Amino acid sequence: MILNLIYIIIAPMHNLTPPQHIILLAGEKSGDLYGALLAQRLLSINPTSRLSGIGGDAMQKAGVQLWENTTYHSVMGFVEVFRSIRYWLKLRKKVIRHIIAEKPAAIILIDFPDFNLSVARLIKKTLGERSPFIFYFIPPQVWIWRKKRIHRIAKLCHTVYPLFSFENDLYQSRGIRSRYFGHPIRDMLSAGKYPQNPHQKQDNHITLGLLPGSRNQEVVRILPIMLQSILLYSQRSRQPLHLYISRVGEVDASIYETTHRHFPTLNITWCHTSDEVITHSDAILAKSGTVNLELIYHRKVSLIVYRTGTLTYLIARAWLRIRHISLINILAGNTVVREFIQHHARPESIAQEIEQLLLNDVYRHHMLDELDKLRASLFPESESPSVVNQIAADMLSIICR
Repeated sequence: MILNLIYIIIAPMHNLTPPQHIILLAGEKSGDLYGALLAQRLLSINPTSRLSGIGGDAMQKAGVQLWENTTYHSVMGFVEVFRSIRYWLKLRKKVIRHIIAEKPAAIILIDFPDFNLSVARLIKKTLGERSPFIFYFIPPQVWIWRKKRIHRIAKLCHTVYPLFSFENDLYQSRGIRSRYFGHPIRDMLSAGKYPQNPHQKQDNHITLGLLPGSRNQEVVRILPIMLQSILLYSQRSRQPLHLYISRVGEVDASIYETTHRHFPTLNITWCHTSDEVITHSDAILAKSGTVNLELIYHRKVSLIVYRTGTLTYLIARAWLRIRHISLINILAGNTVVREFIQHHARPESIAQEIEQLLLNDVYRHHMLDELDKLRASLFPESESPSVVNQIAADMLSIICR
């Protein structure tokens, strides 16, 4: 740890590290954001490094030369992935061809486990002892499902950088070199990465935030049920409502426009970031996923809505061995926020929960108390260097040994 801190401080000043070619592989929106943050830190420590790989707009702006923008092809679910398998197989060939030709010093896998582990396996098989260092930033959540993947990770990866301390303990218990510095989302939120909310709240309006996802199939299935629930609540309560909804660039614009036309009476403001939505809302309707950590950070009362294809849902039910799908509930070990999944995601039930979140003070305060406990555990007040700074320094110190 001390060596890494020294490395962070003096490496940029004295350019101690020679030029390095590092490849970053991300496949989804969240991975693109984390990849961009990591790329910035790598370049701040060693400005002569060359970064290339796959990811999205954020990584490209951070200085990564993209071979392919993958965030526009991101899908979720067993059936949905199968339908796009040809694209991903073709991309995997392209990535491996680049890696073999360019001989990088290191490959950084960022989330996206099925694709990334298959690339790592083929590189190890092809290059053998000549393989570059392979780091896994945000490794698979083997504690939730497909636990046997931990054996593949042990064979393929030099070091993993998990999101949670208990994941770090799990990986280390299996003999894997694992380094934990905290959750990288802390850097994004505490550093004010997201723009300040430009919208002015009307005092007599209740504000609800909607976070329906970052993929076409999620928004198509989740946003309409959220709006139906809110419409039902507003008709009963007769309270003026204002909605703030995240509108993601990777999602087809026509999906938002078509959905909006079906709810012309709802007062909607479209936002570019989840942070805009969260900070401006009295309560949140969100899908499960990384955004749940932002809800913890901002102490925002919320409910979770999720719908996927029927076959995907049935397969997931058979494979997953968890009681909850929201990270809030998984990390707490109990039900902090209500989850409305698949056929349980009904307007009547969701509208009743909205009423509890907005009007039941005892209910709200209990949820806030639970969120406070989680926030203190995940985002402790600290003067230590940024999480991603420490990860980047650790990676570079390994490469340059």
